Order: sequence, then structure tokens, then C-alpha cells
Amino acid sequence: MRTACLIFLLSATLSATPEIAVKADRVAHTLVLKEVYLNGQGPFHMMVDTGAASCLIRASVANKLRLRAVYAVEQETVAGVKRVPAAILDEVRVGSASDQGVEVLMTDVALAGIDGVLGQSWLARHDYLLDYRGRRLVLDAASPGRGISAQLRSSGGRPGYRT
Repeated sequence: MRTACLIFLLSATLSATPEIAVKADRVAHTLVLKEVYLNGQGPFHMMVDTGAASCLIRASVANKLRLRAVYAVEQETVAGVKRVPAAILDEVRVGSASDQGVEVLMTDVALAGIDGVLGQSWLARHDYLLDYRGRRLVLDAASPGRGISAQLRSSGGRPGYRT
């Protein structure tokens, strides 16, 4: 019986994905990651925005990556609605986390010195912790013992609270 329990614990430990902690700068009320790689190029400075449905990059970054728009989406902001070109990134790498096929919009970014925004088209692929005090983004970790936890669900490609 003890052997069976030990094997179960070992297999659970070995199959668990280790957490990934990525250092960030705190700029105003947001976190900025300085080592984001897009399609194998970078590093790029990307702001984390949990309210953005998609990732965004500046046109200059899209040109550097030789990205071509494959479709357009209507982007809604407080300033109104506009059509924005969109593409699919082959890879987004943050720390040791690597994801393929991530939607990115090619448009302006409000903060100077920022190459783009990591939005829900990438964030929703991970459980994540925004640690403002520790100036880091933690991916795929066990739930913290304290803090504010928001259970989200995806509906039509958009995040929402679980009810």
C-alpha cells in the first residue's frame, strides 16, 4: 500500500508542469515583460493587459517579423471602433513557456517604449498570477494561499467570470 502511494505521488510530481516566474518592470499600474520572443525574434518589451482580448504589436514590430495580415478585426476601445489588421504568430515565448498559433493585432500601443501587449489570446492559455509587489508574472503555478483569485471561463474566445 505504501509503495502504491509513493508511486502515485511521484507520478503526480513528475507530470506536474513546473511554474514559470518571469521578471517584470512595474510601469504605472501595469507589468512590462522585457524578454518576450515572437517568432524566434526579440527580445521585445510587452505590457501585460488582462482586459485586452488579443495580443497587440506595433506596425514596426510586425514589419521586423515580416508579418502579413491574414484578416481584420473590429477593435473596440473607449475611443471607438476601428478595423485592425490581424495575423497569427507562429510562436510566443515568455521564459520557458512557448505557445504556437497566437492571434496578434497590428496597431498602435499607447505606452512609449513598449513593443506590444500580451492579451488574452496568449494569457488564456495559462493559469497566471500577476505579482505586482514582486514585479513578476508567474505562469502555470499552484494557486497561491492568499490574494485575489478570479476564476475565468472562455466564451466565444473572450474571457469572463465563472458563475
